[in-house]
Amino acid sequence: FLIEMTLEYLTGRVNRPPVPDRALSIPVSIRQVLERRLSQLSPAAETVLGVLAVHSKALPVEQLAKVADLPTWQCMNGLDQLEGFRLVQSDGTEISAGHELIRKTVYQSLTSSRRAWLHRRLGIHIQEFTEDPPPDELAIHFHHAGAGELALQYAREAAKKAEASGAIAEALEFLDIARDHSQAPQEVATLIQRMGRLNFLSQDHQKAAPLLEVAAQRLRLQGMTAEALSAEVDRVDSLGQSGLLPLRERMEELERIKREARDNGHWETFMKALDVAIHVADYTGDSQGVQEVLGEARFHSDTGPPEAKCRARAILALDVYFGNPADGLGAAREAVQIA
Repeated sequence: FLIEMTLEYLTGRVNRPPVPDRALSIPVSIRQVLERRLSQLSPAAETVLGVLAVHSKALPVEQLAKVADLPTWQCMNGLDQLEGFRLVQSDGTEISAGHELIRKTVYQSLTSSRRAWLHRRLGIHIQEFTEDPPPDELAIHFHHAGAGELALQYAREAAKKAEASGAIAEALEFLDIARDHSQAPQEVATLIQRMGRLNFLSQDHQKAAPLLEVAAQRLRLQGMTAEALSAEVDRVDSLGQSGLLPLRERMEELERIKREARDNGHWETFMKALDVAIHVADYTGDSQGVQEVLGEARFHSDTGPPEAKCRARAILALDVYFGNPADGLGAAREAVQIA
């Protein structure tokens, strides 16, 4: 690229850009060289290079021709020109863009309609030619293709897979795609809650708190009170950890949530609020508050579904630090058994 740029500059075909280089993702001097090459491509070569730019992976010639919707001979003619311009590379069996800068430049130069068409064709190609199609690739292709139902289907799968592996950034990306394409109010509310929860777990409280607030409101509108209360617990915890909710207000909010959860029989959420309360009390050195929470957890330890009983015993396991170590160890063993 340095040689090509120098030659273009010496012949006067590269001009200083009117905007700073740092404002662009691709250096303008390189972009000018590439765009000049791209302007000389035949329609077949342009289409083939577009496929490689959108796919970002190597493809065999036969599959490349199929996705490009070209006869093999025409695809080969296009590849000959691309190789002559050093815009693609081949290992003998598969073809790929010659460099990531080439791929990015070509991708950005595609019209929105062509880009969507190529994304759709690549999504269909992956479905047909892959034994176990990767949901993350399909979600992205169908999302950019505007194929809402397929994008939603694969984004759900990709988000679940990423979340299970602890890849929070990837999970958030696919949850956002799913939210874009879902038309079901309950699902949208749940997706927003999951996004808020993941941002909370990654300590991004600036994003977590607003998402959790919106999620709680929407979940209540859908009659999903338990889920709404759970989102409110996370929101209170998030605001508290970021210093945006004073201690007194935090404890008042947790009391309100506990009361509503108890009155409606949402014991798992009740225990979740207790769990946050005991950590707040411990952090602020409120030993009396710690004992009060332990007392509540002990009193309700056999109430509700297994998840609530397990969480209650997880709280009581803190007796190892705050009370009787033997009782705390016993509670921990019971929690493991229930889990």
